Order: sequence, then C-alpha cells, then structure tokens
Amino acid sequence: MPNDGKKATPPAAGNKVRELAAGQRVFDRYYLKRTLGAGGMGVVWLAHDRVLEQPVALKFLAHHLIHDHHEVAQLKLETRRNLKLAHPNIVRIHDFVQDAHGAAIAMEYVDGWSLWSLRVDKPQQIFTAEEIAPWIRQLCDALDYAHHEAQIVHRDLKPANLLLNSRGQLKVTDFGLARELRPGAKPDRAHPRIVGTDIYMSFQQWTGEPPAVADDMYSLGVTIYELLTGKTPFHEGDIFQQLLELTPPTMTERLHEFGMDEAAIPLVWEETVAACLAKEPDRRPVSAREVALRLGLTGPPNPGLPEAVPILPAPNATAEHPEPQIAPLAGPSQSAVTATQDSSHKRLWIAAVSACAMLVVLAVSLLLIHRGKSRSPQVATTPSETQLQVGEVWQNSLGMRFISIPELPVQFSIWETRVQDFEAFARKTGYATGPVMMTLGQNNQWRQSDHSWRNPDFAQTPAHPVVGVTWRDAEAFCEWLTQQERQAGLLSTNQYYRLPTRTEWLRVAGPAMFPWGDDWPPPAGAGNYAGAELRRSVARRAVLSSYDDGFVGTSPVGSFNPNQYGVYDLGGNVWEFCADGPVDDPNSRWLMGASWESGTEEALAVSHRVRGNDTRRFSHRGFRCVLATVE
Repeated sequence: MPNDGKKATPPAAGNKVRELAAGQRVFDRYYLKRTLGAGGMGVVWLAHDRVLEQPVALKFLAHHLIHDHHEVAQLKLETRRNLKLAHPNIVRIHDFVQDAHGAAIAMEYVDGWSLWSLRVDKPQQIFTAEEIAPWIRQLCDALDYAHHEAQIVHRDLKPANLLLNSRGQLKVTDFGLARELRPGAKPDRAHPRIVGTDIYMSFQQWTGEPPAVADDMYSLGVTIYELLTGKTPFHEGDIFQQLLELTPPTMTERLHEFGMDEAAIPLVWEETVAACLAKEPDRRPVSAREVALRLGLTGPPNPGLPEAVPILPAPNATAEHPEPQIAPLAGPSQSAVTATQDSSHKRLWIAAVSACAMLVVLAVSLLLIHRGKSRSPQVATTPSETQLQVGEVWQNSLGMRFISIPELPVQFSIWETRVQDFEAFARKTGYATGPVMMTLGQNNQWRQSDHSWRNPDFAQTPAHPVVGVTWRDAEAFCEWLTQQERQAGLLSTNQYYRLPTRTEWLRVAGPAMFPWGDDWPPPAGAGNYAGAELRRSVARRAVLSSYDDGFVGTSPVGSFNPNQYGVYDLGGNVWEFCADGPVDDPNSRWLMGASWESGTEEALAVSHRVRGNDTRRFSHRGFRCVLATVE
C-alpha cells in the first residue's frame, strides 16, 4: 500500500537528490533497467520489482516537486484513490514509494507504444476513424468506469497517455495524477498551477475549476481530433485566448488546410467531436458512454472471441529474458528522435494488430452469416433476428413501431415518440427535465412557463407526442432504450436507437415540395398545422385561415394519413430533432417537419429546417427515433 505519510516525509532541502542509473537499486525493492520517457511530474523508468518478480514502471517525481510538501501529500492521496481502479483498459497503480532521496509512483508496465508515438510514425501522421474505433471504444469504456464506479476524472487525457500493448489492448495511464508544473513558466491567468496539458484542457481546467467529467469529455474530443487530423484544435499561439473566443475548424476543414482532402471524416465523428469541444460543459456529452453511443461503438465484444489476440513478440525479446519494447510516456514535446525510435518495428507491429483485427471481423461476419442461414425468417420476432423487408413493420418493447424504407440503412419510427414512451424512460431512470417550458401565449409571443412535458399548456393523452424536450433529452431516451432492449435480448450489441439524420429524415419525407405533394395550400386532413382553430386562441398568428384540423396543440400520433412509406406526421404536430446540426454551431441540432403552430408556406416545406439548441424546451418540439446498426 502507499505510504500513509506518518513515517516517511519529503526530503529536506539539504538532502542530496538521487541520481538515477541503469542497474541501480531504489527504494530497497526495484532495480532500474532503462528510461521509458518523461512527463510533467518527472522521468519514468522500467524497473524490476524484486518482491513481486515482475516488471513495473516507476514514475519519479521531478526534483523541484520532492520538496513540495503539498504536492507530495496530494500525490499520495491520488495514488490511494487510484488503487480502486480495476479495469482491463486502465494501467494499474501499485504503490507510492518514498525515501530520503526521492519519491515515485509504481505502476503496471505496458509493453507497447502510446497512440501519439504510433501516430507520428504513420506516413501522414494521422489515423482513420476505422483504425481508432476499437481503441476509442475501449477508452470510453475505461472512462465511463472511472467516472461512475470510482468517481475519478483523468484531467490529462491525451494520446501520449493512451498506450497500446502487444496484444492490441488499449491502456489508459496517469488517471488523476496530472501535474504539469513547469518551473519558470508563465503562470496560468486565473490559477497559479496548470493541472493538465494546456492544448488538451477545457476552459474550465484553465481557470482552475474543480475537476469534472465534462473536462474529460473535452479532452476526449481533442484526443480524437488529433488522432484524425494530426493536430489539436488549438495548437499554437495564445491557447487560452483561442479557447475563450474561437470555434475550432471542423476536422474536415483542418485536413483541407493540411492538403489531405482524401482523408474523409465520417459525419457522425465530426458531430460527436464537435459536441465534446463545446465551450460550455453542460453542452458536452454527459458521459463517455454517450460518446461511444453516438459513434456506434457501444456493446461488449463478442463473447466467443478474445478481447485481445497475442501477436508478434517485441523486437528486443529473447526466449530466456523477454523484454518488449518500451512505452514512451512523453507527449508532443518529446524530441523527434524519441518519437520515431524503432519506426520499422512499429510499422510491423501496427500491421500485425491490423491483421488480427481483420481476422476478428471476418470471424464475426462468418458467425453472423452462419446464424442467418440456420434460422428461419418466419420465426423472427426481433430486428436482431432478421433483416426487415421493405415495408415490414417491427414493434419494440414500448409499442413503438419501426418500418424499413427503401435504400435507407435504418429502420424508421412510424410515429413521433409519445408521452407514454418518454414516461416509461422517466419512471425507470428518474430522469427530470424540470418544470420550465416555453409556451405560446395569447399575444403570439413565446414565454417561459412552469409547464413541462408532463403537463403542457394544452391537453394531451399518453398517445400524444412528447413535447418540452431538448435534443439531449431525446438522446438520453435513445441511450436508455438501447440499453434496456439489449439487456432483454431484443437488440443485438451492434444495434442501437438514435435520432435520424437530416438526410435520413428527408429521404423518408419524399421528393415533393410539401409532405402532401406540390400543391399549395394543404388539402383538408393533410396534418396538424396552424389553422383557424389556433387563431381562436392566439391572436395575430399566421395561420391557414381556410384550414381547421380540430386540434389546438398536438394531436395523437397517427391521427392523419401516413405518407407513401407508412410514416405519420412528417409534416406538423411537432418539430422533430435530428442527430446532426449546423457545422458552425456544435451545440445545436436541426429541427424538421414543422408543428401544430406552423402555418406559412416556408415553414411547411419539406426542406425547411430550423435550429434548436439545448438551452430551452418548447411546447412545439419533440422527436422520433430510428433503429440503426453498426456496420
């Protein structure tokens, strides 16, 4: 166990600091073998633990930290907290060791390289989304475990702290141990000591606010951004000022700046990273699991396949004394010599990992094909058992119905999400949106009221579409429903619920100018729009004066005729949130389809879209879901 601080104390200023050398015995337990790298706290050595007879990594405190009683005490505390972290993708902390000449943290040794080191060895120094997807899944799993099970945030998440061992397994190091203390450097504007690495830190870290999950979500976004583009969003000049005032370019725009237009970034990765980089913490994903869900990376590995497959031995290994290549812990400040060391071995190593990954994918594919052939389609009762035919409808555990649309890779909900669906989610999870909603007053002005989705200012039944929700509420619902039905065996691990993209929504809405066709005005019964019924309760509202659908507010889903694909209310009832939003505003999502208060030709056009952010809930906004499959 770490020293509790009662017997050993930091060395006095007059004590001689230990000079480290290979073969040296330290702390009466470890024999030093060679340096692995350097970080903000000090140098890292590979050592042999003579008590446990295993290799360990020793992170020695820098000389200027040894005499700082406060920092040593804090590191002891954080080491003790880190002993609680027991996860296959997190580097294990063994002990905090200290004597009269120095102090160090003993931790698990990883026989591989950091993602930063692997990236700089690539021809263009970037990865593709396909390459990093399995690593990001493991990273999100580790972060979600640390945040929710151990209540620990990382505070220094970056590619240099993400290690890949010889079996292709990701290992996160330095949880909660960040101490970027640079003697003589210009202090932070609002805090005397920077905790973390500046180009990866959120604005809140820069200003010294208490550690929060939102900080790790920001750093996760920066990490993915760097792995896919080669640079962090802000990487030179006054980082703090840029972080405060500027919105970084999209990853596609950054690649264009570097002349790498052939390296395509999937839209869902763009959107997810942009959400992580939101300046306000409450606009970022609430958890690492949400990030994985957005990217389609959730779900455990196939139980019939190994988590990590042993591959080539490390270049320095011998039959009698295996000694794999080192895992450098230094970040981009490391010298180019260190960054490109043993590059030929790394390329072989990366190729071997990729080959193993391809074998795993092939094995899964063959297994699924075999399962599909051995099953009779007539017995299929869940979408995980068969591919729905075009026009075929499937009903989930909440009674929500989904239909397969021609040339659309997702199954589309035929209805908007109902009050009864959202009620089930809120009842099971305790999810609360608060009694605040924007409602349309008699003077034709939107005003804040104490209404909520449970009691809007017009009558609703369980079959009405839920209103008064934001896109974050909608995504939380989709995540919960995914988890519920996977646990119940109704969905496979590569299926999940989400919001439709705007492109998917337009594909289902059809090619006509309006949901009912190309003619104006809408015929009777075209949908729930602002007609004469609304003018009677809201003065000066632009309405369809010759139209009356009989509903002031929303109507029960399916009250009007479906479109050619069997989907209801793609026009009117409620504006529907999409999964994507404006490129220049990562904190907003597109809303499509108009609503019960829409009565203009522009608003009712199929292609018309409006922005919806996550700050206010309105009585004319809702959502519908799609069922997607990770390819």
